[in-house]
Amino acid sequence: MATIDRYVNSGMVVIRITSAQREAIERVNTAARGGWQELFRRLQMGSKFYPEAGIYLSMTPDDARRVLHYAYEYGNGGWQGALRSLAPLIREAFPAVTEEAQPGLAL
Repeated sequence: MATIDRYVNSGMVVIRITSAQREAIERVNTAARGGWQELFRRLQMGSKFYPEAGIYLSMTPDDARRVLHYAYEYGNGGWQGALRSLAPLIREAFPAVTEEAQPGLAL
């Protein structure tokens, strides 16, 4: 089970991620402009390391929807895999978003 903190007023959720997940997010080149590059910039900026507690990623419900959209509707590649690694955490942190996902997505 993931460590999840909810900030109700802002809709922000903070999820504990692994170092491998953070490295996969950080490796993606976001120099170009576009939808998925902007998403990765947001994820990269929202990823924080706390020596006593671990690595955490801040995410809104809209971020979670976009992660699932780009992870499962844009083919197979390096950046899609980085997003797919977050799907189990999104399932736990954002059950309503997961239910909204298109039927048949292998979450």
